[in-house]
Amino acid sequence: MALGLVFYVVAPAKYRSAAELLIDPRGIAVSKTDSASQTQGADSNLLDLETYRYLILSKAVLGSVVDSEHLADDPRFAGPGFFGRLFKFGAKSGDAREAALAKLIDSVEVVRGERALILDVVVTTSDPQLSARLANAISRAFFTQQANARTEAAKRAGLALQTRAEQLARQVQEAEVKVERYKSEHDLSGQAGKLTEEQQLNDVNYQLGLARSQTATQHARYEEALRLSRSRAETDQLSEAESSQVLIGLRAQYAALMQQKSALETQFGAQYPAVVDVNRQLRTVSGLIKDELTRLVGAALSDYRRAQAKEAALEKTLTELKQKSYRQNESVIGLRALERGLEATRALYQSSLTRAKDLEETQDVDSSTSRIITEATPASKRSGAPLPLILGGALICGLGLGSALGYLRDLSSNNVDAGAGASLGDRLGLPVVAQAVFARRDAMGNAAASRRGDPPAIEVQSEQLLDWILSIPPRYGARIICVAGLDGDLRKSRILFELGVACLLDKRRALVVDTDLDGSAASSFWRKAGEGLVSAERRVQPFELATFELAPFEEFEASFAIYGPGPGALEFLWLGDVTGRNRNSLTAGRLERALQPWTEDADIVLIDAGLDENLDRACREISDGLVVLVDSDHMCASDMASLSDRLGPKYPDSTCVMLVSERAAA
Repeated sequence: MALGLVFYVVAPAKYRSAAELLIDPRGIAVSKTDSASQTQGADSNLLDLETYRYLILSKAVLGSVVDSEHLADDPRFAGPGFFGRLFKFGAKSGDAREAALAKLIDSVEVVRGERALILDVVVTTSDPQLSARLANAISRAFFTQQANARTEAAKRAGLALQTRAEQLARQVQEAEVKVERYKSEHDLSGQAGKLTEEQQLNDVNYQLGLARSQTATQHARYEEALRLSRSRAETDQLSEAESSQVLIGLRAQYAALMQQKSALETQFGAQYPAVVDVNRQLRTVSGLIKDELTRLVGAALSDYRRAQAKEAALEKTLTELKQKSYRQNESVIGLRALERGLEATRALYQSSLTRAKDLEETQDVDSSTSRIITEATPASKRSGAPLPLILGGALICGLGLGSALGYLRDLSSNNVDAGAGASLGDRLGLPVVAQAVFARRDAMGNAAASRRGDPPAIEVQSEQLLDWILSIPPRYGARIICVAGLDGDLRKSRILFELGVACLLDKRRALVVDTDLDGSAASSFWRKAGEGLVSAERRVQPFELATFELAPFEEFEASFAIYGPGPGALEFLWLGDVTGRNRNSLTAGRLERALQPWTEDADIVLIDAGLDENLDRACREISDGLVVLVDSDHMCASDMASLSDRLGPKYPDSTCVMLVSERAAA
C-alpha cells in the first residue's frame, strides 16, 4: 500500500480527451447499383467497425497528424526519453518523426461503442489542450483519407470499366462478324431474327391449315348438293353458298304454276286443256330445276377436287421444307451458339457501360453519412485510477504476495509440524489408525544400529493396525493387505516384520510377500530379524518354543518361515521365487494365481508393494485393504500432493494411514 501511495504521488498526470465518430458503412444510395449494397447484416457492420478502428490507428492516419500538427518539433513527443537524456543519444530529423509517431500511437486508443456504430477516439497526454486537439485532428484526418480513398477507388474502377467496355466492344464486333460469316457460309439467310427456311415453313404450315379447312368445306358442300339432288329436296334447304339465282327463279316459277294448276283444277277439272298445259309447264320447270341441281353438284365436285389438289401441293412443299430444315439443323445449332455468345458479350458490354457511367456521375459525390458527432474538449481532471482503487489493488497484491511467499516457504520447509502429523490423514482423505516411532537418525541420515541392518524400533503400534486389518471383511479366504509408502526404507520392513509377529502372537498364520523382483534388501532384513527372534539373545516368553525352519523352502532363494507354539505361523515369501523376475507380464490375475497355493492356509497376507509400477497396481487390485505409510517428520506439502497423485482415484475401499516418525532413543 505504501508503494501504491508513492506511485499515485510520483506518477505524472495524464489527461484524456475523446472525440465521438459515427461510422455508417451503408451511406446514401446515389444510384440504383448502390441500393443493393445498403442491406448488411449485424456481423458485417461489426466487422466494418473493427476495420475502421484499425484504420484510425494505422501509421498512414497518425503519420498525417504528426505532419499536420508538427509533432516532430514538439518536445513532448519528439524529445529524447529518460534513457536518451541519460546517455545523450542524438536524434536525426527522420528519427524525430518516427519517435513522435511511436509516442502518438501509444497515446491513442479507439473504443467501439456497445451495440452501436460509434467509435471513440481517445488521446491521453500530459496536456488537456493537446489531448483534445490531437483527438479532433485524428478524426478529421481519418475522414479526409476515407473520402480520398473512395474517390480514388471510384476513379480506378471507372477507368477499369471503361477499358473493359472497349475490350467488350471489340469482342461484340468480332462476334457479329463471325455470325454473319457463318450465315453466309451455310446459306442461313433470314429476316427479323428468323431464318428464311423457318419463315417459309411457318407460312406453308399456315396455308396448309387454310387449305385443309377449305377442302373440308368444299367436301361438305358437295355432299349436301348431291344429297339434295338425289332426294329432290326443296331448294330452300340449300345453304346460301350453294343457292343460285337461276334455281331461285325456277323455284318461284314452279310455285306459281302449282298455284295456277290448283286454281284451274278446282274450277274446271283435271282434263281441262289449260290444266293440261300447266302440267306440261310444270314438267318443263321441274326438269330445269333438276338440271340446275346437277350443275351445282358438278360445280361443288370441281371445287372440292381443286381444294384437294391445293392441299396435296402444300403438303408436298411442307415435306420438302422439313427435309431441308433437318439437313440444316447442325448448321443452325452452330449459329445459335454463336448468337448466344454474341448476346452474352453484348449484355456484358451494356452492363460495363452503365456501371462506368454511374461511377463517373457519383465519383465526385460524397455519399457517406459518417461524421464527427462530438468533438473532443479539454479534460478538467486527470485520468487514471483513483487513490482508493490504487490502495485497494495494492492491498490485494500485498496479500497475494504474502500468501505466495508463505506457500513457497511451506514448500521449501523439510518438516511438517509434529503437532500436525495427525492431520496428514485428513489431508489425504484417509483415516489414521496407528503410528510407528523409530530412533532418530544421525547426521549422516542413518538410524542407530543401521550397520547391522536393524533400525531399532522404539514403538510400533502393530496391535492397533492388526485390529484394523481384522475389521476388514475378506472377499474370500485370507485377508490380503497391501502396504505401500516408504519405498526402499528399512523402517517399512521393520513395520511389516512387527505386524507379522503380532499375527504370530495372536496365533494366526501370516504370509509376508516381498514384491521387489530385483533382489530387495527386505528379505535379507527379515531373515536377520527372524534369526534374532528365535535366537537365545531375545528371550520373550511366547517364543520359547519358536523354531526357525528352512527345510520346507530349500529350493527357494530368500523365502523362509517361523513357527511357534500352537497353530500360529509367520511365513516370508519373495515373489521372485514363484513368478520369476519378469514384472511386465504380472497382471492382477496372474499374480493372484501365483500366490494362491501360499494363501490357502494363511489368515492374513501382507504384501510389500509400491505405488508406481504396474506390479504395484496389480497388488492393490487383488488386495482387500491398503495401508499407506507416511513419514510425518520429513514430508512437505509438495510430497503430500505427489503421494495423493500416486495413489490415484482407484484404491481399495478399506484404506488407512500409518504415521511414521522419529525421536531420540532413551
